[in-house]
Amino acid sequence: MVRIIWFLPVIGALISSLIVLVTLSAGASAPQEAAGYAMACAFSVVPYVLAKSIMGMTDQAWQADIKRMATALEKRARTNPQGEERASTSR
Repeated sequence: MVRIIWFLPVIGALISSLIVLVTLSAGASAPQEAAGYAMACAFSVVPYVLAKSIMGMTDQAWQADIKRMATALEKRARTNPQGEERASTSR
């Protein structure tokens, strides 16, 4: 499933390359060229963002990291319940 999702940006990059080539050859004015290049960027960026967001939603490693951070904070709170800073020995 993960490898299939990463074909979206590849296909988007190929489509955007074609759009750039067509824009280079058929762009009659600056506004037409700007619109063509903007479409090429969209065809490259949108599939990449979609693939990254799907990967982020399906990745379970971040949940383990959050649990480790929560247990470390709880352990620290138990050892120092008053929230006092450690005394400095260099007075």
